Amino acid sequence: SKFIGEWQSEWRKLTVIALALQLIDLMGYFFIPTVIVGWLLMVTIVLLAKGSDNESKENFMEKADSPFVAADLHANIERFQETPEDEGVNFATLKPANAEAITGKEMATEGDERDVQVNNVIPPLNLKDVEVEVNEPFIGAKVLRGPTWKWGNQADGGKGLLGVVVGRSSLPFWWLVEWESGYKNYYRHGNGFQDLLVLNVGILDGVTVIGHPTKITWSQDPRKSFAEQVAQLDEPVVLRNTSAAALPALRKWTFDNLRELHSNLQLKRAKSTTRRDEGATPFFYYHNAPLTSQHKDVRRYKDKTYTLFNTTMGDIVKNITTPPQQTKGKPIGVWAGKLDDLGVEFAADVFPLDVFMVLHPGFDPEKEHMYRQTHVWFAGTNTSTPVHFDLFHNFFVQVQGRKRFLLFPPSQWQHLYLFPLIHPAGRSCQVDLDITREEQEFEFPNFVKERTFAIEVILSPGEVLYIPPHWFHHATSLEPSISFSVWTDYDVVVTSSKLLEDVSLPIMKSWGETERVMALRIFFESIVESLKMGMNTGEFVFWTLLDNRYKYIHTAMTGTDDDVKGINKRFCDVVSTTTRLLQEHGETLFKPHLQTVVGAFQRIKRIGGEDRMYIELANYIELSAASIVGANNTKQFLHDLAYC
Repeated sequence: SKFIGEWQSEWRKLTVIALALQLIDLMGYFFIPTVIVGWLLMVTIVLLAKGSDNESKENFMEKADSPFVAADLHANIERFQETPEDEGVNFATLKPANAEAITGKEMATEGDERDVQVNNVIPPLNLKDVEVEVNEPFIGAKVLRGPTWKWGNQADGGKGLLGVVVGRSSLPFWWLVEWESGYKNYYRHGNGFQDLLVLNVGILDGVTVIGHPTKITWSQDPRKSFAEQVAQLDEPVVLRNTSAAALPALRKWTFDNLRELHSNLQLKRAKSTTRRDEGATPFFYYHNAPLTSQHKDVRRYKDKTYTLFNTTMGDIVKNITTPPQQTKGKPIGVWAGKLDDLGVEFAADVFPLDVFMVLHPGFDPEKEHMYRQTHVWFAGTNTSTPVHFDLFHNFFVQVQGRKRFLLFPPSQWQHLYLFPLIHPAGRSCQVDLDITREEQEFEFPNFVKERTFAIEVILSPGEVLYIPPHWFHHATSLEPSISFSVWTDYDVVVTSSKLLEDVSLPIMKSWGETERVMALRIFFESIVESLKMGMNTGEFVFWTLLDNRYKYIHTAMTGTDDDVKGINKRFCDVVSTTTRLLQEHGETLFKPHLQTVVGAFQRIKRIGGEDRMYIELANYIELSAASIVGANNTKQFLHDLAYC
């Protein structure tokens, strides 16, 4: 996130300075005293460069048609870091909100042998109006080694590295490719040869790829666990030379072996969906969350999701190894399940797993991990997992085939439009990266090419990709693929979960609906005020929830976003009730709960950074509200919390 911000602002400054220097040279030509002109232009440069920074901050996200305008929250980092621990709210200064509508305001650590640096920026891809034949090279196309490759490692630097087509030979069927290593050469494509595998770059429409994860040939510090050292980097890295490269699974889990030796193995809860005619086919998540099928958006979403069925290893292998062109418009399957679902023999092929566990105090691998947090994935060519984030440290091991990942830092949540956490697709994003921007179901104004940033990697067998918690990722199988993930708990999520599971809300069972709702409002307003984020509760709720997760979500209210203004106002502030609750229960009930919750979110910010805190705080507000007013009324409550 820091790199992205610096990249956006510095190019503006350099442009202004370059233009100013040209003006100095021109005025000197007309014999205007250079000293005078120089002083004037230097003042102009400073003012314009400062203005360009301000413009960048003002454009941090779209100005929505609402009473609130989101601030650039990065400007508040230093002030937030100065917040005393467990400061809590000062109840002497906390006033009941008035009953009128809110007016609002405008609101790398270095590792060993790093092969590729994240700051190697590649030019953004502009796919608009580009028409190409499927799988045919074109200038700007991204490529990997193809099936007739015979050039060894000296040409591209190694299997799995990405290249870009930068030219064409005068000879037919030869294309000039520049690899990530900087090496350039010509390769054959056509007339029976396919040295290059041309990637379907339509996935990148709307996303600017700014580089690739660091690749590390790992040399372990014996004083710390392997996984702990990697997790401390808090960025995606591709790991080579790990124990995964020598696992028996890499030689035993071939598709031929699985067909021959395990064809009748029963696999439960495989997923099936219809393959799209163009591009990759996503398997949309469905988690049976509280929102019910009575809601229009949920009914519409369920039509796109997979169906579950039981199958055998032989059938799933046959399905995923069938060429995509033979399955267009037909059902295709994937299987994702726990390692222990495959049995002891498969588990033995990936042991030991301890090296991929991020240990923390109180963590017992024997009781809390083993198979239960190790998941296996079988997927066919051109199938994908929609953009989502995980709650765990994720060490993703590629066993067969190659997979492409787009990885987005936590700060990109506002561009990808998370589903509400109480939606069946909670933790997934509403933006579909397997179609173009023009084909998206909704407008998604923050999802624009200039502002949605990702890093990209192609993962080959034997390589391990570390995906930090809350990093959004979109995965596409480039070939029939087998992978497994090792997950371990993350302190931030554990802290957030305990708030919901172990810390009750400051609400008494004997209270009626009005008292419960007012208590919830008092509590949320106190939390936001205590965290000193540079915005009030209405602004935070609008920015993180109403104008993002819930913008296009239908619930009991008519309309999808700002059309709900003025409807119902069932949960607006009742001044008399708020005042009475503060007087009677402020010090004895609200304050102790508040100190616990605020202290927890301050800890989350220290461990995971501000964007993880925003995500988890929005989760906490959303789930707490749903527990009191019900899933059907959550959007209405959030709307009234922001507007009245």
